[in-house]
Amino acid sequence: MEVKLVYRALRKLSDWALTFYSEIDVQGGENVPVGGPLIVVSCHHNEILDIATLAVTIPHRRPLCFWAKSTLFKSLITRAILTSSGSIPVHRNPNSGAAPEGYKAGGNGHNSTNDFHQALFLETFRALDAGEAIGVFPEGTSYTQPRIVQVKEGAARAALEYVRWQRDHARSSTTTNGRKLLIVPVGIVHTDKSQYQSRVPNRRWGTPIDVAAHAGRYLAEDTGDPRDVVKALSKEIEQRMVQLSVNAPDWDSLYAARMARDILWGDERNIPLREFPAVTQSLVDVLSKTNGDSPSRSDVIQALLRYHSLLHYTSITHSCLTAIVAGSGRSLVPTSRAALAVFLRELSVTFLHPRFIIFLPIFVLHIPAYVAALTLKRALASPREEETYAQFKAVGGVLGATGAYALVAKAMLRPLASCIGRYNTLLKRLIASYKILVGLLSSQSASLSEEALAPYTVPPRPAANPFIKTVPNSVNEETSGPADVLAPPLRKLIRPLLAARAQATLALTEFFMASNKPRTLHPLLNVRVKELLARERGEGRD
Repeated sequence: MEVKLVYRALRKLSDWALTFYSEIDVQGGENVPVGGPLIVVSCHHNEILDIATLAVTIPHRRPLCFWAKSTLFKSLITRAILTSSGSIPVHRNPNSGAAPEGYKAGGNGHNSTNDFHQALFLETFRALDAGEAIGVFPEGTSYTQPRIVQVKEGAARAALEYVRWQRDHARSSTTTNGRKLLIVPVGIVHTDKSQYQSRVPNRRWGTPIDVAAHAGRYLAEDTGDPRDVVKALSKEIEQRMVQLSVNAPDWDSLYAARMARDILWGDERNIPLREFPAVTQSLVDVLSKTNGDSPSRSDVIQALLRYHSLLHYTSITHSCLTAIVAGSGRSLVPTSRAALAVFLRELSVTFLHPRFIIFLPIFVLHIPAYVAALTLKRALASPREEETYAQFKAVGGVLGATGAYALVAKAMLRPLASCIGRYNTLLKRLIASYKILVGLLSSQSASLSEEALAPYTVPPRPAANPFIKTVPNSVNEETSGPADVLAPPLRKLIRPLLAARAQATLALTEFFMASNKPRTLHPLLNVRVKELLARERGEGRD
């Protein structure tokens, strides 16, 4: 077995980088064999952090060999780094030149196109024949969309061509011990992929796909076009990845489901980590238009979207708002005196509590990491590409903290990150309470008219990704939706925000009252809905 020193070093850095998250839940470890040829196909929505989490969380700590274009191997230095890290050169355009050294056309009656495909994946075949695990992101790019929108055929074709290559070369590898090639799909779900100390509730290693079941039809001479078999295997990979992740038909359904989830639980951290994906998907299914359109559904979605958008433009989270402004759907806007009392309370809790003495030196220690993370994010991340936020913040944080952490024992890294995360929440609540105070101290005449407020009641959409070739129509239309607009002075949005919170909670309550859906909901979601209905009925009587 190769030592792969660079891979081991990069994996150790990945261990440190994953302190960006507070929790990572890994399921399905039994689906990954200890050895033998394996292709791991994962959804890809958070740039290099997806690579890091795959390398760190793969069961049995198996090294993963990721594909890299062959041109990167021309330099002696980069070739040494990439080879030691387990990367595989992929010849992306075999038609432009001779086949790689060691490859011989089969001469078995198949056309030259298949010969070129074999040349394209030759290094992958060799790695698989040695019992290695290959890491592939079949979507072809990292992106932010409400669902998996494309799965390319590269992974499926590589798997099927590997079986052909074994047959044509009469392989009987002692390394693989006769074990069949398996494809293991992986689903990744984030609670908030760009937020420091957020959670990864779903790193699920799915049930393996037995390539042999498809390979028989692919290699047969009389089963028609082999490309149909490639498409069928790609479709199965896509279906498995969809089952392992959260998917919505459009942005409105996803944003509304997220907002409903936050209203029901107050804070997403109140949802058991392992149940988070199922709860979110259950809400998506209930609120999406594919479940049937009705006036009540349209009303609740519009109310939830309005509240979601105003939270975005005020940079306040629902969890912070719920923590500092008591009450729910039928509550009135608090008075300016009450807002001042809340602000003073949050100020004392944040800075006058004895734990601040413990937190202060930890905060000072992390200042280089914060500065480097924010600098890289602002300099390199695209404002409308959320998947780039966490990548550059994590990379900058690791680089900035390297010197500071040299003074701290390894065992303290996770507790330090957790402490920073808790105080980060307190600081957010303090800032939110200040914004509420400023907004309520302003006269009501300073509020925007409904017409002027309209641009801030529609959630902005992420930028279109040029590498996404096949987007469903509903998602494609949403992709070209509104971008971020320049927000007005904050004080003009606070009263509309509080009113939108009340309206969204009320609309959600009325929606569940009018529907018979609670019986079909996820069990945890069913309990929360019943609690919401009971609470709102009680407040209605008051």
